[in-house]
Amino acid sequence: MDVKIEKKFDEVFSEFERGTHGLLQIAVFGRVSSGKSSFLNAFLDRAVHEKKFDVAARAGVTTEIVYHYFGEHIQIIDTPGLVDVVEENSKVTEKVLKGGVDVGILLLHGVTDLSQKEIYEQVKSGAQSVFLVRNFIDQESKKIREQLDNQWRQHLNLRKDQRIYGVSCRGYDPEDRIIDPISGEEHEIPLNEYGVPKTIKGVNELQNDVIAEMFKIGKSVFLARELNGKRKQALAIISTACVTCVAAQFIPGTIAIIGATIAGAISSLKYLYTGSFASKSEAKNIMGIFVTEGIGGLGVVAYEFFVSFLPPNGILDTAGIILTIPYYAAMLIVVQNYLEQGLEISKSESTDEKIKSIYKDLRVQVANMDVRKIGDRGTWGSLLSSFLVRSPIA
Repeated sequence: MDVKIEKKFDEVFSEFERGTHGLLQIAVFGRVSSGKSSFLNAFLDRAVHEKKFDVAARAGVTTEIVYHYFGEHIQIIDTPGLVDVVEENSKVTEKVLKGGVDVGILLLHGVTDLSQKEIYEQVKSGAQSVFLVRNFIDQESKKIREQLDNQWRQHLNLRKDQRIYGVSCRGYDPEDRIIDPISGEEHEIPLNEYGVPKTIKGVNELQNDVIAEMFKIGKSVFLARELNGKRKQALAIISTACVTCVAAQFIPGTIAIIGATIAGAISSLKYLYTGSFASKSEAKNIMGIFVTEGIGGLGVVAYEFFVSFLPPNGILDTAGIILTIPYYAAMLIVVQNYLEQGLEISKSESTDEKIKSIYKDLRVQVANMDVRKIGDRGTWGSLLSSFLVRSPIA
């Protein structure tokens, strides 16, 4: 590999690797009665019988900062319910954010007010990534929801690309029931295969976006590993890697950035399934396994594959994306397949055939993709999902 490319690769991967040794710190803020406890249970995919945060009516409200740990690498900072006194809120928020956190989640509640706006400004300054959430959307009509979202957007001066996540986290109160609006009959809230209430809505999108934001610094998989459904979390990691690679097309040093991104995704997938990260050398070795001749008439060897197709300015164009990103997506899908089955990743004829088949199908679909959607993670997730359920490697 070219010395400059190698240096840039090491630089990008080192940033990822540093994050794998630390904590993913998530601080959650919200007014009293904003449904913070039920939200946290839903956000962490807790089963009803294993809920971490008490949401029963008798539970009351959090009155002090509480630090919860999940696994070895996740710290949830549960803050006291915010009140109308701005000064009190400011002191609590300042204490939580003093050392900085990776993710700040603010549960917006009720109508717009000064106290929540002040907290939002503080969270922006102390959290690497900020997510705004409105709970209880199951109690709102679509029209009312749109009106409230617009009011909050204006009140907080949000950019067009900033999102307010609408969620419903109902189902963790043991006394809660679904009431038939006609007969008045009460029914227990149904649970999914993991024991999580089926009444939860909108949380999965937030989980995926937090995973995407934390991917570059190596912390996304800490959350992914705690959530239900390894295959679903693997899809979030792979689609995030694809979108990150697409975004890198306009950045000098594209080859190294994309190579390090794929190496980071391989390392993350290994942690997701085994609990240990792949080192830089291990990730490179895995990439080197996938040496395939005959893919569209091209010889492909991991990140070195890009060298032959990179324009003089060091930046890939759309045609380059269509040629390259599907190959790396196919590689990650095959890696996921091996890990899911608990197999050692190795070169074989069946592996070559599988990656060729996936690459061929993906390249056609990406070529036909709306260019406006080529950088959208949801689009990539939908595209790649069917490939994760294909027949396993022999």
